[in-house]
Amino acid sequence: EYIATHVDLQGISTAQLQTLKDRLAATQAKLTATQNTGLTKEDIVGDVLYSAVLSYFAANQGESHIAQRTAGIVEYRKPSFGNFMASAKTLYWFGIPRNVSFPGLLMDINRYASIVVAKDNSSTVGYMKRSGMLLSANENLIPEKLFTNSADPNRPQGVSAAKALTLAGSQGQKIFTLSAQNQAQHQTLLAQVTIDPQAMAEIQNALAAGKEVTVHQAPITQSGWTGSGYIITDPATGAGAYKITGGANGGGLITALAIIVILALASIQFLAILGGFAIIAAVAGVAGLIAVPALLIGYYDTDILTVLSARVIGVTALAIGVGSLLGSIGLGVAIALLLPVILALAALAAAIVYSLLASCGYGRRSLYRVG
Repeated sequence: EYIATHVDLQGISTAQLQTLKDRLAATQAKLTATQNTGLTKEDIVGDVLYSAVLSYFAANQGESHIAQRTAGIVEYRKPSFGNFMASAKTLYWFGIPRNVSFPGLLMDINRYASIVVAKDNSSTVGYMKRSGMLLSANENLIPEKLFTNSADPNRPQGVSAAKALTLAGSQGQKIFTLSAQNQAQHQTLLAQVTIDPQAMAEIQNALAAGKEVTVHQAPITQSGWTGSGYIITDPATGAGAYKITGGANGGGLITALAIIVILALASIQFLAILGGFAIIAAVAGVAGLIAVPALLIGYYDTDILTVLSARVIGVTALAIGVGSLLGSIGLGVAIALLLPVILALAALAAAIVYSLLASCGYGRRSLYRVG
């Protein structure tokens, strides 16, 4: 990964923007003249990435000055920082890193803080919430303006929490706002939300701490990215965390859990067959067919070969169970031995085909997201 970080102490000066502009212009002139001597990755990549995160803070600063005058607010920036990076993505095969790709660009503003006071000493909660939505929207708008062609209808789109909620609403999804006012309905409403376990745990912890949460009903897909957006807000101040999630973490853990389930079901089947409990062996086979692939589907750092292998193992477990059941009533013990062999050969053939396709670049997609 290549990460550009900006630390904003009390705003951005015109001199900062001009200095970066001059550096970029000098680099462009050298590249145009094919004078590559002396150019470093900082000149070619670092300054370009840094221009995005610096533009984010500069744009928000300008918009804030306008909003302050309109709302009768005085706002001073507290020390803040954020990153813009070329993100890396690791693909796992049964918990082992198999491939690393660089699917896109990622905006990650870790801290954006301000001192906000109303001139008439009124509440600033509404102003803070409006500012938060604008800050979130700029996480996708600024990179889009810098790195995509607005005239191209097929250009990649960025995703932020604000945009994810907007897209979900345009698709007819329900948008839930959970607060202390509807606390009795929290469990009922959250049961309708499909989101990864880490995000759900964060939402539940935030609600337990008295925070307000806005989240949409189900994951959305945009420019190759699939995930959800959600907002956690402090109702007393209006400050909030605007987040997206797409299952980027946890694939290794889920794959390990799948392997544990496979071994457990295989042990149950082995003991059941030895003891003559064919029905129990068949039930374990059905459980293997259902449970193992279900543990892997939806985790985007687990590649298709892992999911395919899990499905084959699940079917094999079912074949052993059904074969032992049929064998116990005299309808063909060979089924318990023949089907696993056939399925194992099919899995091997699928693995070879997949590897050949992957080596040719099949299935690789560009991904552009922010959050």
